[in-house]
Amino acid sequence: MSSNKVFICSHQIYLNENQRYDLFACVPVKTTGVYIQAEISKNYNSKEIKEIFCNYEIDCKKSKKPIEVKRGTIKIHLPVEQDYLDFLGEDQKIDSKNSVCELDDLLNLDEGGKEEIFYETISHDLKHKIKSYHKIEVKDIKKFEQTVEFVSFNN
Repeated sequence: MSSNKVFICSHQIYLNENQRYDLFACVPVKTTGVYIQAEISKNYNSKEIKEIFCNYEIDCKKSKKPIEVKRGTIKIHLPVEQDYLDFLGEDQKIDSKNSVCELDDLLNLDEGGKEEIFYETISHDLKHKIKSYHKIEVKDIKKFEQTVEFVSFNN
C-alpha cells in the first residue's frame, strides 16, 4: 500500500503510583503528557515537527481505533487481550511489535513490575491513505522528576 502521508508519533506519559495501579486494574486514567509528531515526506525529510503538552485518557477498552483524538484529548485504548487486533475495523490495519500490553509491567519494582509499559504500533488508514507509527511510553512520574533540575532564585 502506498500512503500519501506518514506520521511518526511519540507519546510520553508519566503517571503516579495510584494512576499506574488504576491502569493495571483497567480503570481509565486521565493525565497530561507530551505528544511529538513529525510528518515525513517521500524523500524522508520531515515537513513539520510538533511537540505539545496535551490531555490523555488511557483505558483498556476495545476500540476500532486504538488511538484517537476527541475534543482536544488523545485517547489511547491499550491492547490487553489477544483478540484485540481482530476487533479492529476493516479500514484499519495494525502491525505491532507488542500485540498485547503487559499491564503487570505497571506494578512497582518490588512486586515484579517495571513501573512502566512500552508499546509500538503502525496503523494504516486505508480510507484516507495515512500511515502512522506510534510509540507509547507510560512511565512512573518519579523517572521524569529525576530528569528535571529544579532551580531556585534567591534575591
